[in-house]
Amino acid sequence: MRLAYQWRKNIADRKRTERVNSIYAGHNIYNSRFSAESKTEKLDRPITGYLYGGFQKSLYNKKQDLLRWGVSAGVIGPPARGAEVQKLAHKIARIYEPTYWDRQLKAAWGLNADIAWSPQIINKTKTSKWDFKPLLTATAGTLFTNAAAGGALVYGKFNKNSASAFWNNHQQTSKAERELFIYLLPMVYLKAYDATVQGGMFRRENENIPGKLNPVFFKVRWVLLMHVINLR
Repeated sequence: MRLAYQWRKNIADRKRTERVNSIYAGHNIYNSRFSAESKTEKLDRPITGYLYGGFQKSLYNKKQDLLRWGVSAGVIGPPARGAEVQKLAHKIARIYEPTYWDRQLKAAWGLNADIAWSPQIINKTKTSKWDFKPLLTATAGTLFTNAAAGGALVYGKFNKNSASAFWNNHQQTSKAERELFIYLLPMVYLKAYDATVQGGMFRRENENIPGKLNPVFFKVRWVLLMHVINLR
């Protein structure tokens, strides 16, 4: 779960570069493969919540290349309230009670910095239905340190990068700017540190459920349908 608020510079500042600022807050929960696992030996990862917030700035030039950087702060362990959130959600849904939250990771606070770059390699026209968006990212800090490379294949009706929902920048002022598209985004991650698996970087005690970092991680994100409209 993540909530964000965006604002832009006024039109007079957009002659060369469009700037989009964003502040955000979010909450993630990390469980074993089955959150009601009854046998300790079958737990495949540590259990924790992750509560975080941050700031991001996105810069788009005339070619619509994207350069984005940001800073964030977060906490894992009991202060993140992962146990309370998940147990409440399961109670409302009237399903099983999650197990082993009493063995979650110990509390650890941290800071991160991140950067992303995506060049616009295909010249978009009003009738363009296909696009390919390369993406390189890097994150460094006391909670996460990793780098990733991939690219999104997009098909449908979409706006330029600085006004597209793909980058969470959708701004609809007319029906012509509505977006409807699908995309496939495979990414390969090289991980050096992940606090949700290894615990806090400055921990002094071993965790109740030890975790082993997978240094190479492949992830595919896909959206079958995205239709974004403004209700203003």
